[in-house]
Amino acid sequence: MKSVFHGVLSPFQTIANSMRKKGKTFASRKKLNEKLALAMELEKQLEADAESISLREKLIECYHTAMVHAVFKSPQQSEIAGQHAAHVLWYVQHAPQNTFAGSPCTFWPMWSAENTEKVHCAWMSQIEKFPHDAWILHNAASFSIFRDLEKAKALAAKAHNLAPENFEVSSRLAQLLCLKAIGSDPEQKLRLINEALQLREQAMELMPDERRREELRDVAQNAFDIGNYVKARKYAEELFELARNNYWDAANVFYQGHIILGRIALKNGELEEAKSRLLKAGNPPMGLEIIPCRFDLHSELVQDLLDRNEKEVVQCYFDDCKKYKSKLPDKWK
Repeated sequence: MKSVFHGVLSPFQTIANSMRKKGKTFASRKKLNEKLALAMELEKQLEADAESISLREKLIECYHTAMVHAVFKSPQQSEIAGQHAAHVLWYVQHAPQNTFAGSPCTFWPMWSAENTEKVHCAWMSQIEKFPHDAWILHNAASFSIFRDLEKAKALAAKAHNLAPENFEVSSRLAQLLCLKAIGSDPEQKLRLINEALQLREQAMELMPDERRREELRDVAQNAFDIGNYVKARKYAEELFELARNNYWDAANVFYQGHIILGRIALKNGELEEAKSRLLKAGNPPMGLEIIPCRFDLHSELVQDLLDRNEKEVVQCYFDDCKKYKSKLPDKWK
């Protein structure tokens, strides 16, 4: 493989200057250099043990993180993407049944068309060889999400039919049903999300506690989306329980819980309660910091209140959000 390490390890040099021009932070530049330094060490280890699955997994994760911190669409990012794609291709060819093969870090939307096609063909070849392996079908569906949603859904549905007890497969199919619901007509949307909710609730019964906590946010949102406000409230309250028990993503489950309860309040005609929930969402307990992407993902309550001409409370909420100004969506700054 062509090396991406030349010049990286000297104190920021050309890379740092390029990133500074693009507005990259010092922390991001540092993370990039750390990941590329680690990748170089892992590549050396791989030369002595080319069949190592664990080394490939570490390299794939390492390059994926490096791409996130590299300057967007820069030659360096493209070069790192090439390294990443090469390791993913090897992994698909040699370990397609492993859980890791379906993880988010085994795909990058900015791969070259050639690399994307190579990995796609590798997955299609594995499906042809192992048409009844639920894990391979599940992992191939994960890869296909951004390429062909219908194909991904068909693969996940087949995997679920083969292994209905596999909660990861059920969760993936639920995710794909929700994606398909976007842009569907109201009747079909309701049917798809209701099916997704049923899948997730069944899967949660089989999940270990930590994995169940990850699913809870989607279950709460699905329940709200189909108009089952009793269930939505129940799951939202469980989100608060997570936040109180030092869950790793406590601030964001706290945020989402208040947003859902605020929207339920509006549906019930409880305007003051809805306003209160919005303000609470923007003020997490001391020590918790919301990941700013959540603001845009759950801005429906903001729009609902603006539709009722409640500009003052929305402005107060925006003022609270400006504590995270450096990461807020541009339209909210």
